[in-house]
Amino acid sequence: MESQGPTSLARNQQGSGFAAGWFEGLSSGVILIDHTRKVLALTSGIQQILGSALPELGPTRLDQLPAALSALAEEALAPGGPSANRIIQISGGCTWLRVNALAVDDGTGRRSVALVLSDWTPIRQAEQQMARLDRLANLGTLAAGMAHEVKNALVACKTFIDLLLEKNAEGELVEIVRREMGRIDSLVSRMLKFGGLGSGKQSVVHVHEILEHSLRLLEPQMEDKAITLMRALEAAPDLVLADDHELQQAFVNLLLNAVEAMGLKGTLTVTTRVEIGGEKTPSGNGRPQLCLSIEDTGAGVPDHVLSHLFEPFVTTKPSGTGLGLAITRQIVHQHRGTIRVRSQLGQGTTFTISLPAVGVNP
Repeated sequence: MESQGPTSLARNQQGSGFAAGWFEGLSSGVILIDHTRKVLALTSGIQQILGSALPELGPTRLDQLPAALSALAEEALAPGGPSANRIIQISGGCTWLRVNALAVDDGTGRRSVALVLSDWTPIRQAEQQMARLDRLANLGTLAAGMAHEVKNALVACKTFIDLLLEKNAEGELVEIVRREMGRIDSLVSRMLKFGGLGSGKQSVVHVHEILEHSLRLLEPQMEDKAITLMRALEAAPDLVLADDHELQQAFVNLLLNAVEAMGLKGTLTVTTRVEIGGEKTPSGNGRPQLCLSIEDTGAGVPDHVLSHLFEPFVTTKPSGTGLGLAITRQIVHQHRGTIRVRSQLGQGTTFTISLPAVGVNP
């Protein structure tokens, strides 16, 4: 709908002259409603503020306005109803408005109301962001305190586990336990630094080895749900510059999310490939990329959640913390990579990590 001036939207001749005098030159959004619940006039700024919440040709009656706005006007129009100044939500909670409802009595008991609207959405988003940052700060303090205590206990545990493994050396079991103990120690050390991801030592690593180890850790969960695992590991070579513990943490987070998203007899598909001349990454130049995709056949993610999926505390799980994907994205970015997600309700979700490939000629 094309924006129109205030006088062109006046609803009758008596109201239009009065409205023009009130609204001429105003840039804020104002709606004037008379005692019969008729919309006399509104400024052009209303279309920008309310957008698709308005009828195509503009509202003619109070009940054509968003419900929260209409209810506030009804309060002010009621006999003896006070003027009001409130913050309300419309458009399914996506838009916040600050509304002044100013009631005017013409002396005969008939009341009109002027609704003065301003878009409060950026301010509310800033408030919500500050609240998230405050929660993150509190989480950091808690994490640092817990990590300190865990690390002290881990020293003793690691010593005794090493002794037990020496007496019961069983090839693969020893390798898995020692690797996981080392990973726990690395994670706790990073928690103590709070935000110290990316500080680990990076070297050229085989992505397929890290991926296979990550899949072995999730075998019990996949067996319990009878999940079918499909592999198409086609990246050759499969080399990237990375901290293997951090990369494994990112892979495990994504794989665990995929397994938890599926019911019985789902399908988990893991693929790798090398793309040459693909999209540019934070490192720079559109260099060859090693791309890893993890696809599940779960319930999918709603659109209103999908755009916020990597933000802290955003989760679709009843008991989730909403930190796994935020940490995963941080790990990927600090390895000069990108992570993307696509999802469709009822069909599943696919995460794709792209990292600068090593040993591939452009």
